[in-house]
Amino acid sequence: MPDEHQQKAAELGFDLTKQFLTLAFGGIAFVVGLSFSTPDAVSTTLLWWAIGLFSASSIFGLLFLMKGVNHLSEKKSFDIYDKSLRCLSILQIVFVVVGVITLCPIVNHRPPPPSAVPAAKISTIEIHINGQSTLVYPIQPEKDVRVEFNGSNYTFYSKQPVANARQTP
Repeated sequence: MPDEHQQKAAELGFDLTKQFLTLAFGGIAFVVGLSFSTPDAVSTTLLWWAIGLFSASSIFGLLFLMKGVNHLSEKKSFDIYDKSLRCLSILQIVFVVVGVITLCPIVNHRPPPPSAVPAAKISTIEIHINGQSTLVYPIQPEKDVRVEFNGSNYTFYSKQPVANARQTP
């Protein structure tokens, strides 16, 4: 009968390997999802490096689990300190750590959100009515703006200027 401590160590080793597998698959999902949602956030080179590192970690983790199960079934041993198992687990951990380090520049280099336009580039038109109310309408510099007053109704139009069009007063 195997030693109870060896059995606990084997269970812990397999559980830890599964955690690193989850982290590696999560890293792949994160990078691929980020590249689809915001393509400019991840360079192609960094994307493939991260996918490659996390994939290698996943492969070594799966090999560790397969070799460990084979070790348990054939040798009837819970010894996870076998040289091949140690090498596979070390390689899995190294590749996942390097993959996480590869994520640092990706997370650090985030494009600014579209609403974070500098204040100097935002133009507005302000209309004061009878000193009681004020209308503020954002305009874009490359568009023409027309405001129509019809009694108490106000209509704003914003359109792209047409080339070679006549200006009407």
